[in-house]
Amino acid sequence: MTSFAFNPTNTITPPWKQQVDLDGNPYLMAAYWSLYAQRWYIKLSTQDGALVQFTPLIGSPLDYDIPLFPGLFTTSKVIYRADSQVFEVTP
Repeated sequence: MTSFAFNPTNTITPPWKQQVDLDGNPYLMAAYWSLYAQRWYIKLSTQDGALVQFTPLIGSPLDYDIPLFPGLFTTSKVIYRADSQVFEVTP
């Protein structure tokens, strides 16, 4: 499992970005603040910029996993722990 902190500097200077490997392929995750919805959204795209999914950032409690991209990958999973502001990526 790989983990990395989600600590954007503010909501005005997006996007926060992180490269992740999912099912053995590189992807780019970027976070965008929606002023209208007052929440973060996660954009998952390929290395060449093709959109894979754009979804609300949903936090998982410590004792339960809520995958951010369910059904898209066979072995990999991305979880966001809201309590610790950390993404967990497996494998």
